[in-house]
Amino acid sequence: MKYTFIFLSLLLSVPTFSQEDEEEVYEEEGKNFFVGINAGSHFANKKTAMKYSGFSPNTLGVEWFFNNPNNEARLREFFGNPYKIDQQDLADLPNRMKYRPSLEIGGIAGIRLSDGLDLFIEANVAQLKTENVFVVEVTPSSNTNNIEADRYRPIPVFGKEERLNLNFGLRVRLYEGYNYSIQMPIFFNFNSVKLKENYFILEENQPPINILHNSQNVVVSGGNVISNNNNQPPGGTGYGLGTGLLFNYQILPAISLELNYNLFYSKVTVDRFLDPPFAATGIHQNILLRVIWG
Repeated sequence: MKYTFIFLSLLLSVPTFSQEDEEEVYEEEGKNFFVGINAGSHFANKKTAMKYSGFSPNTLGVEWFFNNPNNEARLREFFGNPYKIDQQDLADLPNRMKYRPSLEIGGIAGIRLSDGLDLFIEANVAQLKTENVFVVEVTPSSNTNNIEADRYRPIPVFGKEERLNLNFGLRVRLYEGYNYSIQMPIFFNFNSVKLKENYFILEENQPPINILHNSQNVVVSGGNVISNNNNQPPGGTGYGLGTGLLFNYQILPAISLELNYNLFYSKVTVDRFLDPPFAATGIHQNILLRVIWG
């Protein structure tokens, strides 16, 4: 009777152990996945910003507008006197164009492959802007009081683009403390660019001169202008490699905060319709604050 009681007790306890084990396994598997949202600043390489200067012998930009006979009456009315573009200043303008630091938002998802290694995919979108001026030289009137101010007229030129960065790679845990860790992401970068705006302004209260509209429907090949029947805005795709450093701080069992710095070397194409496409390779950076669940 004694041994029968012991056997029955062990038999009844087996389902209890199995259920507890299944719950632990389920909880452990649940911790292998994580998702998060990102927000921060994007610092784009300046090489592609020169596209927005409007100066190029192969695109319809600032020079095209000023040399177009259809615009001569409007320009003479605005400047009041004979005028000409400062060619040296306009030629230097592309080198002066650069992007402002821009807000970048997105998300991340991943799976923990082991105790110190994660596989992740991350997508971030930024609206990049650039601004500078070119100079038009105007023959001053004889009755003017400020010859120099009237002779040189700065004309502001603006650009805006939407840029998507998709990163896919690994996060390697370099150090782990009680409730924090330091990690290094290593990733492949894919990017997609769409030009949104490119214009200059003659007068503050007048509509802008949209040079993106003038150039978005042409392809230049061997100096010849060819119609682009797709009627699509300039842009393109690129790729590269990146790495960085991030600090993860666990504030709750399933929630943590991350501060992430990334540096990636990528090719960016801002106008695929040109021949060859307008593209540049360089270093890009971002700093992100992230909330992680999982």
